[in-house]
Amino acid sequence: MARNFLKMNTEYLNIILVCDMLATFYLFIHETHTHTERERERERERQREKRAPRREPDL
Repeated sequence: MARNFLKMNTEYLNIILVCDMLATFYLFIHETHTHTERERERERERQREKRAPRREPDL
């Protein structure tokens, strides 16, 4: 009985471990992707600034 209980708990822990690893991998990929997207947007903004600097509105 006790061995069966421990075996069942070990299986649940393995499932939880795999889910945790998948979630961590997903978050890593998501953060990396959003970071690169932000960098690309900043680079686009810099290129726009070089081509046509912003002008102050005439009052």
